Amino acid sequence: MELIEEGLLKEIHNIPLADFVGDYSYLGSTLMQSNIEPMPSLFDIKQLITMYAVLPLGSQTLHERAPLVKSMLLVGPVGVGKKTLVHAICTETCATLFDLSVNNVANKYPGKSGLHMMLHLVFKVQTALPQRSL
Repeated sequence: MELIEEGLLKEIHNIPLADFVGDYSYLGSTLMQSNIEPMPSLFDIKQLITMYAVLPLGSQTLHERAPLVKSMLLVGPVGVGKKTLVHAICTETCATLFDLSVNNVANKYPGKSGLHMMLHLVFKVQTALPQRSL
């Protein structure tokens, strides 16, 4: 209950990964022939999210056999779809979402003891839930 009140345990927006729309970069192969590294397209990002986040978390067999990717960093300016991707991953994998960003936890659990308490609560809730956690 405390994690909900403090805003650390977030409600998942039901966003299928299919709703993250992006096209293949047709210019990319032409740029690569000229030794220019093209910017990744939205299609590339969606494909990487599927390969490294959704499939390993959604398939027990793949999780056991594939190399384990423990973290992903989504970086970009405001409004490009980072939160949408996080909610899509949670939707596709039935995961629980904890927002442990600096802006969200600042001044909520002060000091070293506060940090330990917050992590204790997160791990306690995470292990009690039948789902995966992000």
